[in-house]
Amino acid sequence: SKELNKHDPQYHDLLRSLGLLTHRRKEYDQAYVYYSMILSLKKKRRVVDEKLYVKVLLDLSQMYLDINKETKSYEYAEKAYYLCVTEYGTKHYLYAECLTSLGFIKSKSDQLKDAIKYYRFALEIYESKYRNLNGYYECLQLLAVTYSSEYMLDSSWFYYRKALRQSGW
Repeated sequence: SKELNKHDPQYHDLLRSLGLLTHRRKEYDQAYVYYSMILSLKKKRRVVDEKLYVKVLLDLSQMYLDINKETKSYEYAEKAYYLCVTEYGTKHYLYAECLTSLGFIKSKSDQLKDAIKYYRFALEIYESKYRNLNGYYECLQLLAVTYSSEYMLDSSWFYYRKALRQSGW
């Protein structure tokens, strides 16, 4: 068996997996340690895949949202967003994931109209060529829920039905 080193992409993936696992177990301090190790490797210019880096920023954003720190959550999502724009442009699936994350943060902060804008922009990207990704289905659901919260029931119904079709029903 080969030994992993800090330059190995498998090591980076393992750190993220450990971060996700401890995050799901609500061990937020430990999750932060794992996520921070990846950020630190990136900062020290140890090769960390840009896509993984964006995902870790979004993971941190979600973690902070889970502990009701919306401002910190938004900061990480925004970093991921700007990195996506510069690295991949505005047609990449990771950009759509960033928009969905920003929309979710806005909806948690009761800024529903802003959330809807983010979700709709994300949907444009998903519908252009990424319909097979889980993020597309998730975005449809989040948009339906947000429209429902705004009492825009026809729009909510439309996106719920679209999500059902996407899931194969």
